[in-house]
Amino acid sequence: MNTYLTGINAEKLAIDYFRQREFNIIATRYQTKFGEVDLIVSKDRNLSFVEVKARLTLEQAIYSLTRRQQLRIMDAAQYFLVNRPQFEQYN
Repeated sequence: MNTYLTGINAEKLAIDYFRQREFNIIATRYQTKFGEVDLIVSKDRNLSFVEVKARLTLEQAIYSLTRRQQLRIMDAAQYFLVNRPQFEQYN
């Protein structure tokens, strides 16, 4: 399986994971001028911006997220919040 399909399958698994835990899926593959956020989910007025990593262990996934990717996600999150005032009261 190629990297793209592996990523798509990992995102589907992540969506199932969040749905089973009663999160609302706000957006998938959310595109901004800063880049893409894989998932935006909410539960109990908490909003989370999720980068999905298909790795064998959680530790590998954590260490595969670069500082540049973290900054891109933060920029995309700010863009989302500025353009979606209905979420301004979320944590």
